[in-house]
Parts: sequence; structure tokens; C-alpha cells
Amino acid sequence: MPPMATMANPFDSSADIRADEPMGNAWELANNASGSGSTSFVPLVAEVAKDAGGAKPYRLHLGSVRGLNAAMGRQHDVKYDGPGEHKVYVSLYHFASMKIFGRTFVSSSKEWPDAEGGQLSVELAHDIFYSTAIDDSNVCAVVELVRVSDEVDSVDGSNELGMEVGVGWGLLQLFGIAGVSESSAVVELPLYPGTPRYLLFNNDTPVSKALPGVFLQYSVNTHEALAPFASLMHEEVMVGDGADAVPGLQDGPKAPKPSNCSDVTLSSIEVACPPERLQTLQDTMNANVVFPKFLNSQVRTMLLLLVLLLVLLLVLMLVLVAAPVARIDASL
Repeated sequence: MPPMATMANPFDSSADIRADEPMGNAWELANNASGSGSTSFVPLVAEVAKDAGGAKPYRLHLGSVRGLNAAMGRQHDVKYDGPGEHKVYVSLYHFASMKIFGRTFVSSSKEWPDAEGGQLSVELAHDIFYSTAIDDSNVCAVVELVRVSDEVDSVDGSNELGMEVGVGWGLLQLFGIAGVSESSAVVELPLYPGTPRYLLFNNDTPVSKALPGVFLQYSVNTHEALAPFASLMHEEVMVGDGADAVPGLQDGPKAPKPSNCSDVTLSSIEVACPPERLQTLQDTMNANVVFPKFLNSQVRTMLLLLVLLLVLLLVLMLVLVAAPVARIDASL
């Protein structure tokens, strides 16, 4: 295998990255470079078309990748200890702005098939759930297959445990498509070599550079069982089927059940907001604090007047009752 090419790091102009460097949590690097700090979630800032009917729950099933060979995800100058493992990254991507948004789904690691030669298939078997109202073909999901090495020994004598190398990546059209149902058909997706960081420079799909004979099998289905709990999920976050994948669900989104409720007490709550919104928030809070005080003083004044009126009425009634009694006593 020839040496790996390098490309300019879009987040640090002074460094290079390998052409097979996985995308991973790429926006964390972007945020660090811009000075905004690392984050696991980035909101979508572009305008996108949305379904007027609101968010709907879906299930993305990643089946297998066929047409691979044992040399994929390996470097020529490295000695590997065992076949290693594989895992999948899935990120949301907006074509027009060439930005990745939301939060990357990272699968659990599974064993890479131990094969010396010939073609092989990698079984992914990952169920990914999301709830969205996005109905825009400008938005897609970037799926990336990564090979994770048990341990590597480089020619320079350095060792590295858990080194990740990109095997292939593809674009899943999950939004703005018709005909999605509970039993949609399995689709085969071609994969491209290298790293999906390519999309941060160019939003043209590199169809001509697809890996020959390498396809990812996947399906997208509606998931009505999740509909009653869709409000618990952020529209721009994909989750797996772990028991704690969605707070508020007991058994995960595949067969959702609400968690048991408990009484809690919150204290010393702190709210953080962007600096440009801080003054607006303070003004709003001050307005809401002053108004109830004014209202309470009015109520107190009215109650005091009402009490005085009742006292006057009571005194008047006593006077009216006492006057006839005094006249009767005088006549006797």
C-alpha cells in the first residue's frame, strides 16, 4: 500500500492530518480553533425546510458493509497486533453551508473479521433513533466506518493503542425523502475512501472516487412506538438503543417505556446564556420582578380599604341597633 497522503487541517493551518484521519467529533476542533471552547453539540444555524406537521420519530438501521478486504484501514509502515475492531460515526451535515451540526453518534466497538485475503463483510448491526421535523434535502447524515487497532508498532519505534483509521464514508439522505414507512426497503450505499473532512472544503459528492464494490446496507423506517416520547429527544441528536440513551425512557428508544417518576428538589440553579442575550434576560427578569411588587401593593391597599369599610358598616349597624333599645328603656 502506498504512503498515506496528507491534507491541510481545516482547524489548524500549521498542522497536517492524514487523508484517512477519521472525522470523529470534528466540530470540537473547529470550536477550539475559533475560541468558543469544546462542545458535544452544535446547533444548526442555517434555515432549513421543516414539516408543518411537526417532528416524527425514525429508526436508521445500519446493516453490513460488503466488499471490504483485510488491508483496508491499515498503513503500510505499521505492524499490527491482531485484526482490531471497528466502529461507526454518524454526523449531520448541511450541504449549503458545508457545516456539521448536532452531535455525532458514536457506536460501540465490534470485532473486525479475522481474514487474511479476499473480500469480507463487516456486520455493523446498529440501530440509531432520531426525531425530526426537518424536511430538507440540503441536510444529510455522514456515516463513517473506522477501524480501531488493538496495538500498533510504527517504524519509528513508537507504540499506539486504539489507533483509528478511516475505512470509508458515505452520505445518507435521511431528510426530504418520500415513502418512508415502518417497513422501508434496504438500500445499498457506496462508500468513498479517505476522510469525510473533505466535506468541509467541498460539498460535491465524489461519485467517481467510490470504493469499487464496497457498499453499506441500511434502511430508514418510521418508528411510531417512539412517537409518544418524541418530545424527550432533541431534533438534532441521534441516539443508539442503550438503556440510558434518552433521559426519561426506561428501556431505550427501540421499545420505549417511561421511566419511574421520583420527587426531586432543585436549588441553587444557574442559567448560562450568550453575552448578547444577557442584558435582554436581565431586563425581562427585572420587569417581571417589579410588576408583581406593584401589583401586591395595590392588593394590600384594596384589602385595607375593604377592612375599613367593613368596620364602618359594623359600627353603623351597632348604632342602628342600639338607638331603638335606648328609646325603649327611656319610655319605661
